[in-house]
Amino acid sequence: MKKRFLLTACFVFGFFLLAQSQAHGPQAELSRSFHQAKPFYQNTQKDSLAIWREQVLLHTDSEVYKPKETLFFKAYVLTGPKQLRISASTVLRVELLDTKGNLVIDQYHRIEKGSTDGIIELPKKIDDGKYYLRAYTRWMLNYGEESLPVKEILVSKSKKGEDYKNRSISIVAEGGHFVTGLENRVVISDSDGGAINGAIIDEKGMLVAQVMDYGSGLATFTFVPGEGETYYFERREGEKIRLAPSLEEGAVLHASNINDEKIQVRVGITEGLQDGTYYLKGTNKDKEYITSEIKFDNNKDFVEVDIKKEGLPEGLLHLTLVDAYDQIWAERPFYIGEKNLRFSFVEESRPIEEGKRKVRYKLRLIDVEGNPVSSEVMVSIKNVDNIADAMAQASDERGISFLKDLKVLAQRFPETTSMAPENELPDQISYSFQNGLEFYGQAYDLNNSLLANDKIQIFIKDKKDIEVREVDTNSKGLFTLTGLQFEGEVTMTFRREGKNVKEQLVKVIPYRYELPKLQMDKGAVVEAREQVQQSGQMIPQKRLSDFDFEDKPSNLIALEAVTLIGQRKLGKVSASVYGIEPSRVVYQNPERPKTLPELFLGIPGVYVSGLGDLNPSLVLPAMAGAGPVLWVVDGFPLSQDSYYAPPLGAATSSASDFISFGNDIDNSASSGTQPSKLREVMDMVPFSDVERIELLFGANAAIYGTRGSGGVIMIYTNQGAYSTESVNRNEAQITFEGFQPPIDVEDYFASKKRKSSKTKSLSTLYWNPTLRTDENGEASLEFIVPKNLKSVLLDVKTITPEGKRGTLSSLSRL
Repeated sequence: MKKRFLLTACFVFGFFLLAQSQAHGPQAELSRSFHQAKPFYQNTQKDSLAIWREQVLLHTDSEVYKPKETLFFKAYVLTGPKQLRISASTVLRVELLDTKGNLVIDQYHRIEKGSTDGIIELPKKIDDGKYYLRAYTRWMLNYGEESLPVKEILVSKSKKGEDYKNRSISIVAEGGHFVTGLENRVVISDSDGGAINGAIIDEKGMLVAQVMDYGSGLATFTFVPGEGETYYFERREGEKIRLAPSLEEGAVLHASNINDEKIQVRVGITEGLQDGTYYLKGTNKDKEYITSEIKFDNNKDFVEVDIKKEGLPEGLLHLTLVDAYDQIWAERPFYIGEKNLRFSFVEESRPIEEGKRKVRYKLRLIDVEGNPVSSEVMVSIKNVDNIADAMAQASDERGISFLKDLKVLAQRFPETTSMAPENELPDQISYSFQNGLEFYGQAYDLNNSLLANDKIQIFIKDKKDIEVREVDTNSKGLFTLTGLQFEGEVTMTFRREGKNVKEQLVKVIPYRYELPKLQMDKGAVVEAREQVQQSGQMIPQKRLSDFDFEDKPSNLIALEAVTLIGQRKLGKVSASVYGIEPSRVVYQNPERPKTLPELFLGIPGVYVSGLGDLNPSLVLPAMAGAGPVLWVVDGFPLSQDSYYAPPLGAATSSASDFISFGNDIDNSASSGTQPSKLREVMDMVPFSDVERIELLFGANAAIYGTRGSGGVIMIYTNQGAYSTESVNRNEAQITFEGFQPPIDVEDYFASKKRKSSKTKSLSTLYWNPTLRTDENGEASLEFIVPKNLKSVLLDVKTITPEGKRGTLSSLSRL
C-alpha cells in the first residue's frame, strides 16, 4: 500500500511539473524575483526557443491549377528537434502570395492534434504565373521570414503541353555548368509541367543526343561537348533553344538517389586539373555533414564515391566539389527523403450501383519492420491528363526518388519545412503563442474624435449567434480582443453610452500584424506592399506594446519590436454622393487648415485667378466640359452660373484648354464688380470646417443631369455631414474573418459536379485529409468513376504524432 502511495505521489508530482511546463512555456511571464540571475533567464529562454520551435510541412493535391479551380491542402505542425506532430499554437495562418510578395488570399485555420486542412478557391480572374502558398503559426515569426515554408504553385489557363510559346523551359547541367570533353548529365524542366519532346543537335543540325521525357515537365539527356561547339535543344515543333557554352577546363558532379542506403557520387575533372587534391562536401542548413577527399589517379577522368545516407538529415543537402583553397568547381542540390513508413494498396472490387461504377481501394500502412501503423492519412485521387506524367509520379520508390532528384536539380524543390538553419535561435521572444484569433482596434466617435480611456461594447454576430463583449480603451484609444473562436465571416458593431445614436456609435480602425516578407528559395527577399488603398495617405502603424493597458492579463508580453499595420484609415465623415468616385479630390489638413483657394491649388489642372485678392475665381481643365459649373455643399446644390468664359486675359485660342467661372454678370461688365461664386462659397463655409473638395467630370457628373455638363464642385464639411436626422450605422460596423469552417468533402464534390457539366474538368476527383488506418494499419475508400475515365493517380501521405512519415503515389488503371 505504501509503495502504491509513493508511486502515485511521484506520478502526481511529475504530472504537475509537466503541466506547469505546458501551461506556461516560453510565452509565460517569467519570475521577476530580485535574486534571479540574468544569464539564467537568457539560457532558459534559449532552451525554450529550441524545444518549442515549430515548423510547418505543406501538402497540396497538385502543383498546377487553373483559375476558379480548388486548391486542397493539408498542413502538419512539427515541434522541436525531433519534429513531433504537436503544437502549442492553435492557429495557422495560410496565405497565397504572388511573385512580388503581395497577398492574394489569406485564411485562418484551427490546429488540432498538430495538423489542419482546408481549401482555397482560386479567383476567376487570377493571372497566369507562379504563386506561393505559405503557412505559419505566429510563434514561428520569432525565427524570421526564412523559417516560413513556401510552396510554389503554378496557375495556367491552358492545358498542359498545349501552348509552347508561353511555357518556360530551363536547361540545367547537373554539376552547375557544361564541361568540354566530359560526360555531362542535363535536366530539362518545363515550368508548366507539359510534355518535353525534342532532341539535342549541333550547329549543322546533326543529332547529338536523344531527350528522355519522364513526365511532370521533366526530361534528361547526356552528351559530351566538343571544344568550341554550339548545341541546341530542338523541340518537335521546330523551335530551338541554345545551350550554354561549355568550359574548356572544369569539373562535373553526378549523384544518384535511387539507392535507399547510400548516395552514389561520380566526380569528373578535365585532364589539366587532375593533379590537385579535392574535397566533396555536403551541407544542410549551414551545417557540414560530409567531407570526403577526392584524388584522381591513373589519369582517370572520373572517380566514384559512395556515401552512406545513415546519419544524414532529411531535406536538401548541398553537395560541392572544392579544391584545397576552398574554390568551388562543381555543385548541386540533393534531396534526402524520409524512409519511416511504407504504404501499399489493393483495388478490391468494381461494383456497379444504380448505373454508377465505383472503385474501392484498401490501403495498408506499415513501418520499416513490417508492423502495422494506425495513423491519420491524406488521400487524393486525380484525373490523369498525361499518362507519362502520371507514370513518372507513380513509379516504385526508386522511381519516385529519381523524379524528386530531377525536380531538385530544376529548382522545383519538394515539400520542406523551412530554409532556416535548425541551430539558429532568435535573440529574444517577439511573438507569443496564439490560442485564438485576435482583434486590435483604435476607437473614435463619429466626429473622428479619439475615444481614450472609455468603455466600448462590441456586438459580434455570426450566422447563428450574437456575443457581447466589453473592453476598455487606453490613453491612445487602443483596445484588444483575444481568444476569438468564430468561424466564417462575422460582423462587429461598436457602441458606447450616449444620449443619441450619433453619440453611441463608435468607429474603429482595425490593425493586424505586418505581412512578413516573402523569403525566396535562393535567399532573395521580396517585400510586399500593403493592400490598402489610401489616396496617397500614410497607412497607420502601431507597436504591439501600444495596445498595453494596466489590467492586461498576466500571460501577455509587451513586445516592442512587433509592428501592427492599420487595415484602413478612418472613413470619410460623409460618403460621396451616390457612392460616385470623384474625378479629383483634395483633403483639408485639420492641424494646419488651408483657405479654399489654397485647397483648389492642390488639385491637378485647377488654377486660381486673383489669389490673395478679395474676389478670386477658378479656372478648371477643359475635361470639365462646356457649360456653367455646379457647386454642391454637403449635398445641397447652389444656384448655378448662367455664364462661362475664358479666363481673364487669355487669348481666344486657349479657350478650348480651360474653362473659367467667376462673375455672375454680363460679359460686358467690368471684372470684380460683383462677388464670384468662389467668394460666395468662402463667405458661406469657414475653410477650417471643410473636410474635402471633390471634382466630378464627364460621366461622374451625370447624376446631376444637364446641370453637371460643365463639371461639379462638391464641398464636404465636418458639421454638414450630419445635417440630416439619418445616421449611417455602417460606420460603426466591421466585417471580421474568423476561422475557416470545416467542409464536408463529399458534399463539396457533389456540389462541384452539379455545377460542372463536364465532370472530367475536375482534376481532383477525391480528397480526404483525415482518413485513418486502424490497428491493423488498414483503411478503405471508394469513389464514383466518371464516364470515359481510364486511369487515375492515387496519392497518399501521412505524418504520425511521433513525426514518422510515409508517402505513396500510384497509377491505377480503371
